[in-house]
Amino acid sequence: MRQLASLRFCIVGCGATGANFAEMLVRTGATHLTLVDGTRVEDSNLNRVFSFVNADCGEPKVRVLKRYLESIRPGLEVNVFQDSFRRREHITRPEGQLVRDAVHDADVVFIGTDTNTSRLAIEELHRDKGRGMLLSCGVLVDREADIFEFECTWSPVTPPDKAADEGYGPENASFASLVHEATSVAFTMLLSHLTCADSNFRWYRRRYDACLRPIAAEVA
Repeated sequence: MRQLASLRFCIVGCGATGANFAEMLVRTGATHLTLVDGTRVEDSNLNRVFSFVNADCGEPKVRVLKRYLESIRPGLEVNVFQDSFRRREHITRPEGQLVRDAVHDADVVFIGTDTNTSRLAIEELHRDKGRGMLLSCGVLVDREADIFEFECTWSPVTPPDKAADEGYGPENASFASLVHEATSVAFTMLLSHLTCADSNFRWYRRRYDACLRPIAAEVA
């Protein structure tokens, strides 16, 4: 808990995985958070994000999440950016550089965005700065392809053949049970690396069948 309190966390994407991961951090002792998300709460978020309620619909996710986290632990230092993370060449407003600076300066960055575009850009920035910790988590629900799975990765490097994919997509977290299992694994992965810098717990994927029964788990 002392380690968590001393670290600066940046959460990029404050939807299902990001918001729930932020709550786990705060309830376990984290005190310095930066939240990055350019979208607003919708009623479709309510089935999987415990920090959002119906009255929050239409408000920026980062503002709602900040208010909720401060209700758990008064005195938190929570900075918010109602914006998306972009590559440097795509920045058109000064706020875009502030977002990049916040991600760059964080001790731990959690990637919870849907699209691979932002994930790749964050990975590139992380490699350039050569320090800090990077954790990625996503839930994929594709009913037509009968795919239900989540993946958590420490210091991720997206394969080149995945660069053009849409990422996790709009249905990424339609089931609260999948989201909370994914964020719990991601949080356990973080604690493992804080306890032991040489931890081998670097990758975890869980797959389910159409009835949401677990059919495979891969750990590295």
